[in-house]
Amino acid sequence: MTDQQTRREHLAEAARIVVGAQFGSTSTLQRKLRVSFAEAVYLMDELERYKIVGPARGSLAREVLATPDQLPEILDQIRGVA
Repeated sequence: MTDQQTRREHLAEAARIVVGAQFGSTSTLQRKLRVSFAEAVYLMDELERYKIVGPARGSLAREVLATPDQLPEILDQIRGVA
């Protein structure tokens, strides 16, 4: 698996976690995905780019904009299928 594929899979898993829990925090991604703080911040920024979460609000969790019903479409976009 290439680095880009690995990153996309991490992003897809991050989307599953955030949308499923309807809670978007960097620390949650760190714990669930076992990634560094820097990687978790990158993933949250990418989730914002895909309009899954809202912008950062200091130390508060980000607002989750996507619903569980939208998850299959979101995952297709992340993986480049759609």
